[in-house]
Amino acid sequence: MNEPTIVTTCAELMSALAAGETDIRIAGTVRTIGAVTLPPGVHLRGGALEGGGLRLTRDNTVTDLLVTAPETGIAISNDCAESDLGTLTLRAVRTRGRVLLRADGMVRTGDIEIDGLHVEAANLGGRAGHPAGSAGGARQGAITVVNRQLDPGTALSARLRGLRVGSSRTPVQGCGIVVGGRHDGDGGKLWVHELSIDEVHIGGDTSATRGWLVQAAVLVQPGGYVGDLVVGGPLACYGPRQIALYNRGSITRCLALQSITASGVGGIGVRSLGRIGMLAVLGPLVTYGRDGHGVDLRGGGVGTAAFRSVTTYGAGAIGVSVANTVCRLRIAEDVRTYGDLACEAGVAAAGLSIRRAGRVSTLDVVGSIESHGAGSPALEVGGVLGATRVARGVAAHGVDADAVRVHGVRVLDLEDVVISSTGGQALRLIPIPRRPPVRAATPSNRRLIARCGAAATDWSCHTPAGMPTDCP
Repeated sequence: MNEPTIVTTCAELMSALAAGETDIRIAGTVRTIGAVTLPPGVHLRGGALEGGGLRLTRDNTVTDLLVTAPETGIAISNDCAESDLGTLTLRAVRTRGRVLLRADGMVRTGDIEIDGLHVEAANLGGRAGHPAGSAGGARQGAITVVNRQLDPGTALSARLRGLRVGSSRTPVQGCGIVVGGRHDGDGGKLWVHELSIDEVHIGGDTSATRGWLVQAAVLVQPGGYVGDLVVGGPLACYGPRQIALYNRGSITRCLALQSITASGVGGIGVRSLGRIGMLAVLGPLVTYGRDGHGVDLRGGGVGTAAFRSVTTYGAGAIGVSVANTVCRLRIAEDVRTYGDLACEAGVAAAGLSIRRAGRVSTLDVVGSIESHGAGSPALEVGGVLGATRVARGVAAHGVDADAVRVHGVRVLDLEDVVISSTGGQALRLIPIPRRPPVRAATPSNRRLIARCGAAATDWSCHTPAGMPTDCP
């Protein structure tokens, strides 16, 4: 095996690249003015590269390297003049400045392999990953792997392991990790066979210019298809209106082994607008701040959602909100919310809220569902709730706080559930104003009733069209 070419200065590095050397080792620190472009097939390893960052082309490998660029700049990127990226590989790489690998320009295909990447510092500011004015988009992340092509026939594949962004002492400013396709879902695809994350810490003020753009610790964009997403360490958000884990694409299995925390106003622990086969959070999920959500499931659907515990603090904060179809929802401990009516939005805090579009086939809570605050229900049902078990009961603590609040005509199977309220009603039925009927009522549309303490019901009779009756 040939020995690598060792360089110690910028001039030596440029000479080695110009001479066609394909295996180069940096001894010490090499300082450059602009970005260094690696020709196809070059392997760069060791030492540190400071200055304008590093640009990859095709079939490049970067190993054991510290790349330093301005915190607002790009440390590692790829050249979009190549139609095929081949395989771009990063191993045991650290950066100051963001990492941006994308299919754009001439790029139509390629593989990205990352095994150990730590972005120690980055400041994304108001930098967006798409044209301004596109609602529901996202900022670029400290680590961004995306397919921005309009052509749906283009595809990137990736295996991303050992990703780390910031630390508890030095969170990055802006998004953490962003993977997927275009923000609008139209165009090329990104297939992420494996996404393994060590930890992510983000901060910043999203009320600044273009604050409507999403900031998330981990974001799966539309057009992103993730096989296994495993988070081994904590996900933490320290700024307002930030989301720890945000899915707008498709995830087969998602597993978070440690805590998820959102500390700012309007912070959210987990939000999904896409599809997830299995979602499990084994550590505690906690949010602090007004109008926060521990778990917010809307759009798409979830096969199985399992959480250790969900706790929210702040006026108008909701522990678990469901506005899509969830086959199984399981809480190993408790769902607790501490907060009153939100003054600005006029929204009451709640432990578990099933919205009008929400459908939960099976609810299994090993602990309890509790609310602590004036006017805050513990369990609020406006959609469909199937087989229910809450081992330690549903309890509301606060003035005018109801244990179970039901909107409209609903079937609830609460025969074995203990419900109690210290300052409100155990069960409150709230009628929904309806338009005048256009036809006479029939027995078939009078079957749904709200009841508590009655015998079990054959739930299949009341399953709405499109809801799975036998979830996998």
